[in-house]
Amino acid sequence: MEFALVGTPFSGKSTVFDLLAASQGVSPPAGPGLRRLTLKPADPRLQALAEVFKPEKTTPISISLIDPAPQGVEEAKSRTGRVDPFAPVRDADALLLVVRAFDAPQVPNPAGSVDPVRDMSVMRSEMILADLVVLDGRLEKIRHMAKVGKKPENPLEMPLLERCRDALEAERPLSGMDLRDDENRVLSGFGLMSVKPLLTVINTGERPPEEATAESEKEGDPARWKAVLAEVQAKSPDTRPVAVCASLELELAELDPGEAREFMEAEGITEPGAERILGLLPEIAGRITFFTVLGKEIRAWSLANGSTALQAAGTVHSDMERGFIKAETISWKDLVAVGSQAAAREKGLIRLEGRDYVVRDGDVLTIRFSS
Repeated sequence: MEFALVGTPFSGKSTVFDLLAASQGVSPPAGPGLRRLTLKPADPRLQALAEVFKPEKTTPISISLIDPAPQGVEEAKSRTGRVDPFAPVRDADALLLVVRAFDAPQVPNPAGSVDPVRDMSVMRSEMILADLVVLDGRLEKIRHMAKVGKKPENPLEMPLLERCRDALEAERPLSGMDLRDDENRVLSGFGLMSVKPLLTVINTGERPPEEATAESEKEGDPARWKAVLAEVQAKSPDTRPVAVCASLELELAELDPGEAREFMEAEGITEPGAERILGLLPEIAGRITFFTVLGKEIRAWSLANGSTALQAAGTVHSDMERGFIKAETISWKDLVAVGSQAAAREKGLIRLEGRDYVVRDGDVLTIRFSS
């Protein structure tokens, strides 16, 4: 699962990247080029299971995050040969869109004023235009092939791309289209931006806009940004917005835990912004988490929502998928409540499920398979 940071100029997207690195206790990669970071979000369910099993090792899910450097013209060429500002991030599974909501005289705002809702709309429009370039290039190639008598490899492709182009020309992102699985597979090779799941990070200052100040007296409280969050959601229903003061929280991350807690209490910050972002990433990408207990390790696995037990087995190991027999399944809550697998078995809480069972978020699976 790979997320890419995108944002308006001087929005602080690299500060958000550094904040997420600091939340993991690591130094952010240096350098002028693309930066990559592996995130391992804390999962209280994993910790609760560890209290039951006392394993030697617990392994959370991993998320890859990339922060692309600004691209020159030659570096940003798309498949069509035109300039493509999104070229470095088209292969990402989902996006973190950072928009600016802070005043900083030392960092001039290219747009001339602070308006996160406007900036979010501008970025979405840029994604739509970039996707139109890609689809028009492909449609032109398909038509040329038809003129010289070549049949399309996939008869579904041209009508699908024309339908997508119509949506884009109407300024509708492709994420709003109702697409079948086979249609999504066709589109997956184009790296389209407006179809990707999206988390909008509103990078705030310490003082929210006037219309939101009645929400709270505490500067760090996201509730003060409630009006802006609601407007972003209304303008772009397919995104999830979250407000974070990245520069302030980056300073917090560099304090020792005791000082950080005191500062958070003074500012009314109930949950660090990095934790709020990390907690949303799997959901934004349409992923669930299941758990396995193998030997002396409890491990969390990321799986596409709606996947089957057979697909979960393949996520753990291809041998398990090939030799799949059954999956012993129990909710993590039920397992923690009774305190052991033996007690869960006695109470009949462990179910035997077949290959077509749709795995639920938080399931603990034991895969039975023949080697």
